[in-house]
Amino acid sequence: MGMRKYCWKIAKEVRGFYEEVGMRTGMRIILYDKSEALNFMWDGVCMFRQNEMWRPVIAELYNTLYAEQMVCSMSTQLFHISETQNLEGNVEMHTHLVPASYHRVTAAGSAQRLWNGESETSLVETLTSCINNAEQQDQDVRAGLNVMRNAAPANYKPFVDNIIRWQGITEQHLQNAKRMTQQIVGS
Repeated sequence: MGMRKYCWKIAKEVRGFYEEVGMRTGMRIILYDKSEALNFMWDGVCMFRQNEMWRPVIAELYNTLYAEQMVCSMSTQLFHISETQNLEGNVEMHTHLVPASYHRVTAAGSAQRLWNGESETSLVETLTSCINNAEQQDQDVRAGLNVMRNAAPANYKPFVDNIIRWQGITEQHLQNAKRMTQQIVGS
């Protein structure tokens, strides 16, 4: 296969990938003809392939965000149940859950931008800092959840135990993202 045909094949693969990403993210990516595809390939594929290393980090951060949504939803629901609306530890736990969530969202956005091709040192520092800050807040979230479990009425203890399981999942995915980020940046 000649170089030009090979480049066109790669450009079509890249186009297919970006169309798939576009469908998932709402972005619209159009390559109109072979010359545009080839230019895109030469301008974008090297960067695209180099930035692929961030994809597993993004996946772990999205997984930690999903689990965090469950922790937030379930623990907030307790405020709206008469037997648990004043559950000891819930208000205090939320003072750490909110910043933990913020740092997860910011880390995910930073990783997404790195995957999209940005490469500023300050962006990498934002990513690593937010992962570390979320990790620190998680310690206090877990402590608050343990207080809540001990104070919960017997029929709500399994519910609080389920929140604690979701917290474990969000912490595990955050640790995975941290480890992968350290491997990429070499720290």
